[in-house]
Amino acid sequence: MLAHYACWEAGSFQWTCLARDLMRLTGALFLVLSEYCPERKSLITRGIEGIPQKVEAVIHQLGHPVMGYEWVLADGVYETLQEERLHRLDSLHEVSSYHIPEFVGFTIEKLLGIGSIYSMGFLHEGQLLGNFVLAMPKGQTLQSEQQVMVLSRGVGRVLSQAERKKSTNPGNCKNQ
Repeated sequence: MLAHYACWEAGSFQWTCLARDLMRLTGALFLVLSEYCPERKSLITRGIEGIPQKVEAVIHQLGHPVMGYEWVLADGVYETLQEERLHRLDSLHEVSSYHIPEFVGFTIEKLLGIGSIYSMGFLHEGQLLGNFVLAMPKGQTLQSEQQVMVLSRGVGRVLSQAERKKSTNPGNCKNQ
């Protein structure tokens, strides 16, 4: 089932496809997927999904593109993402490892009508490979927590396989 996220020839991963599937599963307003970079202890944004105008509004508020942006993890965030559970977070300021100033985060939350914010790491055999952050519309909570957790665990396995394949057989398959 999860194999369609991987491009096995090059070991790449279909981040955009996963973002769309998570949006459909959760009913989230906005979703961001990131890949973990262990050398720099950071997350790099690889997929974004949400209402296009709202995505543009977020980018405008941040002052930099979100895709490809590297977020160095604050103390304790790595350990939190290594817990195999879904975390409910209080603000975009917290979600961003405190890179987004509180006022900007608050403005984005109001602009988009964000209520609950959730995050979970993509793990395989205790290794952090990435994460997702999803923002629910104000007044709504995540109804599919168990399904999201199962999907996240499966994605961790697929990412691990893609990483192994990438290191042994680089190719021309594009990330989407």
